Amino acid sequence: MILHMAFLRFSILVVGLTLVLVLGISWVCNAEMYDLADREEPGVMYETFPVIEQSISMPEIKIAATLFPATLQPTHTTGAPTEFTPQTTPTERTSVLAKIRYWIYQIEGLTENGAVDALDESHYEMLVLEPTRTDLSSDAKFFNTKGMVARLKSKVNEALGRPPLVIAYIDIGEAEDWRWYWTWSKGWDCLSPRPADWPDYIITCDPDGWTGNYPVAYWDPAWKDIIIYGKHTGDYPERDYRSVIDEVIKDGFDGV
Repeated sequence: MILHMAFLRFSILVVGLTLVLVLGISWVCNAEMYDLADREEPGVMYETFPVIEQSISMPEIKIAATLFPATLQPTHTTGAPTEFTPQTTPTERTSVLAKIRYWIYQIEGLTENGAVDALDESHYEMLVLEPTRTDLSSDAKFFNTKGMVARLKSKVNEALGRPPLVIAYIDIGEAEDWRWYWTWSKGWDCLSPRPADWPDYIITCDPDGWTGNYPVAYWDPAWKDIIIYGKHTGDYPERDYRSVIDEVIKDGFDGV
């Protein structure tokens, strides 16, 4: 009888501890802060924000942040993409990434009142943000991305001993029909043949049903020109950049 009661108490204790552990994992998985203290590789951002069914000690998602050389020196001339002279070494840039413990990403809603204020008042050491003004389908194209980046980098983060890193979110795997580079027809129903005026590197519709998103052959030279080089994207009065990378450099982002 005594043994039975002891076993019962032990079982209740185990169940209680399990419940506390599950609730604790649920809280961590729904938190807005990403703790990168247990990162396995220097310079690579591991997002410890896995689906709750997965082990919290085995993050499944990697985000590699490529930093631009500090203090970019643009030498942009009309008709040519931005060029810059490196001011720091890869090792120095990696050491900055190694200090990051808490970061956040926000890829929509930056034009809403108070959105930039909230980011400016936050304690995050790295902010991954949508460039926003590359959306030419709405008034977002008038958003002062450069002003936002400058403001977020205007004060020192105590943990870093320098301003927070402001990283641009870019999608090299899909073309989006609201971006500046989209000059083709819209509204493909994904059932009929692909529109004839679309470039060959647009492969299909987004498998998760995101309207206006289309997976691309990211290795195609024409798509790489849109993302990186900007040699054949033309000059247009509504934009002062020639490629996706050109735009984020001009707006002062620390990397992508």
